[in-house]
Amino acid sequence: MAYVITYGPLGHELEASCETATQAVSILTDLVQRSEKAIMVSMHETGAFALDLLRTLADHEQSDAPAQDRLAAL
Repeated sequence: MAYVITYGPLGHELEASCETATQAVSILTDLVQRSEKAIMVSMHETGAFALDLLRTLADHEQSDAPAQDRLAAL
């Protein structure tokens, strides 16, 4: 899986990319501590793994509606 973290003002965005969730968490934590604005994290996966991942996320969404509300509030 690949992670792309985009941040900064519109039209002048910067990107950081990595291959592990651990690296993505570290980068994201650093950006949040630096009070960066407009942070977006994208995960990229293809093939059967992507389908399995989406099914897992869909199952989680259906079973944990209150968590969806908490995420939406972020």
